Amino acid sequence: MIRNWPWRWWQVVGFAEAGRVAPSWNLGDLHDDLKWSAGVGIRAMIGAGIIRVDFATSDESAQFWVMANQAF
Repeated sequence: MIRNWPWRWWQVVGFAEAGRVAPSWNLGDLHDDLKWSAGVGIRAMIGAGIIRVDFATSDESAQFWVMANQAF
């Protein structure tokens, strides 16, 4: 039963990023074909371990990610 789990803390995290890869740095190129992604994640410390579950989406794809024992 989930009530008996040794929860220490949990967090809900929103995140977003935007950028572009180019062969050289140019402020004008930065906004041309700009790529972005955004998502939401849940972090929880259960016992002595940290569980991280993230879901992110962009104009190209979506991804679901789960990690154990990763602080960040």
